[in-house]
Amino acid sequence: MGWPLFVRFFSATRLQTVAWMVLLFSPLLRLYFVSRHWLVYSSPFCRADGIMAGVLLALLVRKSDFLPGRWIVPAWTAFLAAGPLAIAAEIGRAGWLAYSMDIIAFTGFVYVAMYSRSVWWKACMTNRFLMFTGTISYGLYLLHKLPDDAFKETGLLATHPHVCFWVAVTLSYLLAIASWNLLEKPFLRLKGRFENATPRTDAAPVSLSSAQDSEAT
Repeated sequence: MGWPLFVRFFSATRLQTVAWMVLLFSPLLRLYFVSRHWLVYSSPFCRADGIMAGVLLALLVRKSDFLPGRWIVPAWTAFLAAGPLAIAAEIGRAGWLAYSMDIIAFTGFVYVAMYSRSVWWKACMTNRFLMFTGTISYGLYLLHKLPDDAFKETGLLATHPHVCFWVAVTLSYLLAIASWNLLEKPFLRLKGRFENATPRTDAAPVSLSSAQDSEAT
């Protein structure tokens, strides 16, 4: 095993260890914050485990012996079991635990969305509206608070909650569409200027089609 390969192996192993430590420690940190009546929702220290779950998923699919079919059942189990537990934890005012259940559920959901070979599931995950929503999702994430906060400030949310909800959803989509076309797409066009002239092949992402081909063989 050459030195560059050893470095890459050690780095991936260390990253995986850090990710697991953050995942296991974050619920306790959130519980501590809640006990002190500190803000949990927007604290990056309390939300890092979601990022680390994505890291672990990325490390998994980049393994040389990765077979998607091997993890389909665990992913479905995580999604279907942790989802209701997250709702139950939130209802029971254990938000610190609900975050962890959310992370487990949505990590399973992302995996199934990427690698399930079910025809009906693929049709559901690739419908045009859902894929369009995914395209503008970052804008939705950043901008949905604007109409929501506006309705709260005016008091309309308290008197007409259902109407405000749908109007807020519509406005959020319109703002996200504007953000995508006026800001995000122009900036994305610039990324070619920062790419390496000789892209690395050792860190190429695993595509869905190639992963499914490896599963079939």
